Amino acid sequence: MYAVGGPGVANALAEAGLTPVRVAELDDGPVEAVMQGLGFDITWRELAAVGPIVDGGAPWVATNLDRTLPTPRGRAPGNGALVALVQETTSAAPHVVGKPQPALFDLARARLGSEPADTLVCGDLLHTDIEGANAAGLDSLFVLSGSSRLRDLALADRPLRPTYVAPDIGGLLEPGLPVPAEPVADLLELGPGGIPRVPGRCANPGSGGTSGNGGTSTNGGNAALLQAVVATAWAARDEGRALSDDAKAWEDLERRLGLVEPV
Repeated sequence: MYAVGGPGVANALAEAGLTPVRVAELDDGPVEAVMQGLGFDITWRELAAVGPIVDGGAPWVATNLDRTLPTPRGRAPGNGALVALVQETTSAAPHVVGKPQPALFDLARARLGSEPADTLVCGDLLHTDIEGANAAGLDSLFVLSGSSRLRDLALADRPLRPTYVAPDIGGLLEPGLPVPAEPVADLLELGPGGIPRVPGRCANPGSGGTSGNGGTSTNGGNAALLQAVVATAWAARDEGRALSDDAKAWEDLERRLGLVEPV
């Protein structure tokens, strides 16, 4: 089986009783399938070899479709971006065994021995972590300390909406309050520019917790405002009202909520 990715891909295949084949060994004989996962040293030659193999009818399996990865320097391409690059050269489509397919979540829950009602999925990507949790019938906590941001969350369609939201994983230590089903009318409303208004009493980001990219979560007041913003945005979308797509405007709202450091 042709193994594309880091050492973990080949190791997993070997543990399953399969023989991993690297790009330098492809001329030694035909391969029966392709497994593509993330690797930080993947070369053009490794990716270029996938298309001809799967065009020949070999099954193509992808570990996940995470388009981006958060790094200290910002977003970087994830395995989904590399899979998409290969898809530009072939009409074949991969079978995804990881997120957002529910089988991975079912397997993880089975190994943990937990019932669906007692399981919480925590993640920072809507199209993999949260969509997968919803597909598996599990509650989820979305944290704003990774690749997906407030704008992505506000514009999310129903299959991508989490049960809970928090600035960062510190939300796991807070009481679980689901996003309200209706907007909090006394707290904020959708402004004329398609951005939820927040009251002037929103705390200064520097006076409470740290940014969503750092350690602890923001203070309780701003966490409640975050939930209210999300509830208002979702209600507006469901009513067919237009929400702003202006990334800068949503980033400014994140700063007001203390989710990122002020500039």
